[in-house]
Amino acid sequence: MAFFLAFLVTRGRIGLLVLAALLAFFSLDDIVAAHERIGTIVREDVLGLPTGWGRVLWPLVFLSLLATTALTLWRVGGAQLPRIGDAIRTGLGAHLVRRHRGGRLGALT
Repeated sequence: MAFFLAFLVTRGRIGLLVLAALLAFFSLDDIVAAHERIGTIVREDVLGLPTGWGRVLWPLVFLSLLATTALTLWRVGGAQLPRIGDAIRTGLGAHLVRRHRGGRLGALT
């Protein structure tokens, strides 16, 4: 949806394309388990680390992707008309509050 919106709006087009790419990665990762394959290649071939390091490295990468997604959503909201931006930012804030009140790690999950 963000991909198609990028071609309909004049403000925040690059942010919407970045958001589309991030959301596509998250969706594809669930289907093809890309992070396991990418993690193994990077961990073993590039960094030369043993298997146990995957449990440390992947959460760091994943959390940075989540933070980038949240920041991109926030910025896309700021680039739109006020009413649209308010809706995006309210939705993002409600999601973070819901995660926090659910006993999880809030913005980190």
